[in-house]
Amino acid sequence: MSVRLFENKWLELVTVTPIKVFLPFWICVLIPVIYSIYPISFLRDALMVLSGLFLWTIVEYLCHRYFFHASSSVSWVNKLVFIMHGNHHEDPDDPLRNLMPLIVTVPLAVGLWYLFGLGGKDYGRPAFVGFLIGYICYDYVHYMCHQSAMRKRLGFLIKRHHMLHHHALESCNFGVTSTFWDVVFRTGFRKLTKRSDARRH
Repeated sequence: MSVRLFENKWLELVTVTPIKVFLPFWICVLIPVIYSIYPISFLRDALMVLSGLFLWTIVEYLCHRYFFHASSSVSWVNKLVFIMHGNHHEDPDDPLRNLMPLIVTVPLAVGLWYLFGLGGKDYGRPAFVGFLIGYICYDYVHYMCHQSAMRKRLGFLIKRHHMLHHHALESCNFGVTSTFWDVVFRTGFRKLTKRSDARRH
């Protein structure tokens, strides 16, 4: 680990997540979450799962853009942002920091389970299934962007999109699993560089 966040070794330990822990852990969580909506009403539950997936994409974009890249004149805010995400930009290929630590995601998942549960078993829980699948896909895709060549066309395009965020312009390409919201909010690399060029002329 090249970027150390805490002097205390136990605090430091909980800020990293190996892929061999990440996948088994979240698969074990996902199985009972899916079981919680059994018996399945195929059409309704499929629509709600897709709604949860879609909701994840906007949460992914907004969190990455406004929380993970926040800046402030208050020093402790900047330190918190560095702990959350800035350390990843310091060393983007550290495999232990390419995934969100469980100490952050597990309490959030529990809170969201109860929040989505307000929508009931028929609507809220299937939407949570989709949201959770979206998160797992996000973190896994993010890990692969940094740790795999991703030579197939779709993988190459996703990786290229994310690498531009890291190595060309941090204020662009905030989507990881989807480029949709970067298109909607005009934060894609090409849009921003075109606007910058237009201002110069």
